Amino acid sequence: MVLKILIIIASLLSPYVVSDTCVTYDFEENFDDIIGNHGICSDNMMSEWILDEYNNLGLNSPHERSTKFISPTRGVLSCWSSFLFTMSQRGTLQVKLYMTSDFNSDFLQILVFSAEEYVSGMYSVTSSNVKGWYTANLPLEGNPAVYRGYVSHIFTYIITFRIY
Repeated sequence: MVLKILIIIASLLSPYVVSDTCVTYDFEENFDDIIGNHGICSDNMMSEWILDEYNNLGLNSPHERSTKFISPTRGVLSCWSSFLFTMSQRGTLQVKLYMTSDFNSDFLQILVFSAEEYVSGMYSVTSSNVKGWYTANLPLEGNPAVYRGYVSHIFTYIITFRIY
């Protein structure tokens, strides 16, 4: 029986655009302030994501001033949601990811919700089509043109066994 390890990292949280201004959130300071308890991540049915540092993995960060990232709890279904922030329809939310896995069945879903719980953006990726650093671009919809919302990251870790 062979069990392989997955590493998935979300290094930059949700740059968003309102008008022509781009604001970037990261995990360097006030981590507890950027965690939300919204929607599907609020019911304690899934494990939380973990704050860690790149140097603990021997992995180069995507930016010289970035030292921290979040990663799902390994081996279980895990969920993370942000605080509420302002978004605009026809904007783009970008999430920088690092994925590596020996399984092709691991699955990450990024959902953007309005404060009223309507889905305004969705992105899914599997470990079979992404290896290494990757930027997920989520086009945003929504009504009104500017609205408050949050982002949820859901990771499904599907263990596969080989019997020899």
